[in-house]
This record gives sequence, structure tokens and C-alpha cells, in this order.
Amino acid sequence: MGKQLKAQVSMEFVFLVGLAFMVMIVFLSSTRSEFDELRWEEERSLVDDVCIMVQQELIIAANVKDGYSRTIYIPEDLEGLNYTIKITNEVLLTYSDEYECVQNIPIVIGDMAKGNLTITKTNGTLYLS
Repeated sequence: MGKQLKAQVSMEFVFLVGLAFMVMIVFLSSTRSEFDELRWEEERSLVDDVCIMVQQELIIAANVKDGYSRTIYIPEDLEGLNYTIKITNEVLLTYSDEYECVQNIPIVIGDMAKGNLTITKTNGTLYLS
């Protein structure tokens, strides 16, 4: 009878350890999905912020008098996140691997570039340099 009791205790121990392991796996997988969701939300927020900031700068420049000049800084990366920013026709497109932001902008001449970007208005036309 002693061996049977030891075997039962051993089986219960294995069962409880297995159950605890399963609970831990479920907890870790749900936590991971939450972290992925938070990372995606942060990425979306960073991409949106830079896109909307540039859009607002261009709208302001379009609505002021000739002679306007302002230099803005467009970051090389967004807190370590690689992204692309470009203008196609009258659309500002900012995107990363997981998210994109598209905003309408006034007509501009010049190419969008990261780093220091100067916006000028001459004869009613916006220029980027």
C-alpha cells in the first residue's frame, strides 16, 4: 500500500505541474498578444504624428503670404522604427512595415526628405528643399 500511495502522490504532482505549466503558457501567450497590440498602437501613433505634423506645416505654409520660409526637422527614425515619408501628387504618404498614414496636402514642388526640410513660399507656390 505504501508504494501505491507514493505513486498516487507522484502522479498528482506531475498532473499539478502540468496544469501549472499549461496555465503559464496561456498567460504568456495572452500577454504576448497584448504586447504586440501595444507595439502596433505605438507604431501607428508615431507614424501618424510625423505625417500629421508635416501636413500641418504644409497647410500653414500654403495659407500665409509669399516670402514664408520655415525649416522643420523630420526624424531619421521614429524611436528606432524605420519608416518612409514621401509625396505623390497632392498626397503625403508616411509608412512603416506595419502601418501607413495618408494625408492630403497642398501642391508642393520638391522632394520630401528626412532631416532638416525647408518649406518656402514664393509667387504662391510651395517649395521643399
